[in-house]
Amino acid sequence: MTLTVKSRTYLYLTGLFVFLGILAGRGEFFIMSLPLAISLCTPLFASEKRDLNLKVINKASELVEGNDINLKIQLQAQESLPLVNLIHHGQLENTGKNFTQTVQLSLEQGEDRELSLTFPTKNYPGIYRMGDLSVELLEPWGTTSVIKNLSQSQKITVFPRIDLLENVNLINKPRLYHGNYTSSFMGEGLEFSEIKEYRHGDSLKHINWKKSLKWGGLLVNDRYLDRNIDAILLIDCLTQVKTDEKDYLHQCARGAASLAYNYIERKDRVGLIIYDGTIKTTLPQSGEAQLKTILRQLAALRKSYSYVARQVTKIPRFILPPQGIVYGFTNLCDDRAYNMFLDLASRGFQLVLIYISPFEMLNDELGDDSNSQVAKDIWKMKHESRINTLKNLGASVVETKGERLGHVLSRMEVKGQRRGSMALSQSGDLK
Repeated sequence: MTLTVKSRTYLYLTGLFVFLGILAGRGEFFIMSLPLAISLCTPLFASEKRDLNLKVINKASELVEGNDINLKIQLQAQESLPLVNLIHHGQLENTGKNFTQTVQLSLEQGEDRELSLTFPTKNYPGIYRMGDLSVELLEPWGTTSVIKNLSQSQKITVFPRIDLLENVNLINKPRLYHGNYTSSFMGEGLEFSEIKEYRHGDSLKHINWKKSLKWGGLLVNDRYLDRNIDAILLIDCLTQVKTDEKDYLHQCARGAASLAYNYIERKDRVGLIIYDGTIKTTLPQSGEAQLKTILRQLAALRKSYSYVARQVTKIPRFILPPQGIVYGFTNLCDDRAYNMFLDLASRGFQLVLIYISPFEMLNDELGDDSNSQVAKDIWKMKHESRINTLKNLGASVVETKGERLGHVLSRMEVKGQRRGSMALSQSGDLK
């Protein structure tokens, strides 16, 4: 049994009157407290055992950001329930944010009722734990009693929003690209390259009989070798910057999910590295199963807290595929992340850095006084110096202020010679 505001007020008044009666030695105060004390003790004698059947139905365990979570709740009253509160407690595990929803209703004896609770997921990808569901009976005398409590262990994964890169253009020389694209090397493939003289070891099925008859010798058709791009998505989780409307890790998750989806749609291989002072790796693979694996890890993205010093600033070479392209998502707020990207660029990897500026998120919180302005300018100069250093080492750096991924990549200039990047002409949401 739980005291409501009304019954708690009765309790305080009863205690006050008893105290005044003892202090003043007058019986009138005891008489004034008697009705309040009786109303508080009434539930101990008048309450009846109430019961109901409670069942939760939820078919979806995975959703895309923007689609609401719908919980269907079925109630069947065994006794008449004049007024009850149905309370649901949940939590977004990534941020620890709790959410509660309360529905007030009344049920007749034997009545069946089906309710639907909706939880919006816009701007909040992550793992939602559905938590406990309880039913409280509101008594006429101002107390509440829990008549049913249902614990839920179900978790619903909300994938980050995906931007579709519909018309993809590859920058730089097209013969140097892989994937659904051709390589600069000769080999087994679909695209015609040239006609050359037959040599020992050439396949007989490639002989061009028409040209061979014309020139009086065996000639064969050669083709460009078909290969795949190896794209690595590298996310810096060392720091978290967020406001009520913008969240750094959510922007990282959306950008990485969009790149993973669009590369895998083109049958390329995609891997994921989550860097939080240590390295958590998903090796590059292709296919829908790999996309689901990456999306689940992005949905669970969170800042890592530890009392152990994590000083790993170099990614082992065997994790990164040869001639692969590395997409880094960072705000450059931590020296360890900067040193890691500096190491990748100096080792000659094709690095595309998507810089998510923390200044846009914290602009309203940094203050407008002279001291805050000086500190802000020094901070900006430090970040600009880091970006220029990375650019001088051959990395491609593009800044985003919360725009969609396609608009960000369309502003990018790729400096490397081994790979290009994707640009966007139209974008949309994957529903």
